Amino acid sequence: MKERRKEEREGGREERIERWREKGMKELRMKDGRNGRRKEAREERTKGREVGRKREKERKRRKEARKKEEGGREKEKN
Repeated sequence: MKERRKEEREGGREERIERWREKGMKELRMKDGRNGRRKEAREERTKGREVGRKREKERKRRKEARKKEEGGREKEKN
């Protein structure tokens, strides 16, 4: 009985992890303190950070491109 419940819980956990990954959540909220799960949560956080940094770089690049474009427009007006 205990083993079956444990298996069900583990299966549900895997499904939750997949849903979180699909949503792009940065961190897995794991209540369990086992090292393997902590490691998984840490990996997910680092993935989230990497994605965030890439997005931030892209935003900066677009902002700089927009500034250059606007600067060119002002020169044309003068």
